Amino acid sequence: MFSSKNGESRGASLHKTLLRAAARTEWPSIGPSELAPVKTENELVAVVSAKTGRTLAEATVEVRRWMQRQNMRPDIGTGFLARRPVSRWENEGGALGTFIDKSAT
Repeated sequence: MFSSKNGESRGASLHKTLLRAAARTEWPSIGPSELAPVKTENELVAVVSAKTGRTLAEATVEVRRWMQRQNMRPDIGTGFLARRPVSRWENEGGALGTFIDKSAT
């Protein structure tokens, strides 16, 4: 998500820098050094929960909503859904669709 990789394109690096800035705007209590190593949605949820005092369920909803505003699709692992193109995900509701929080049930 935010961590840089060797050999990464300049555009990808800039995109991650902008995402980190957006995350810092959303959660000012989280420092840049805490965001830099974050690779997955779950890691971001854990950091948000720890730094803001929210429960994991609350942090999950908050992170998902932030990701939707950033036009990021949620982490979906490496299965069938992960292999589908982002354009198809967006056509099926994607970041513009309604997020239903099932973590509370």
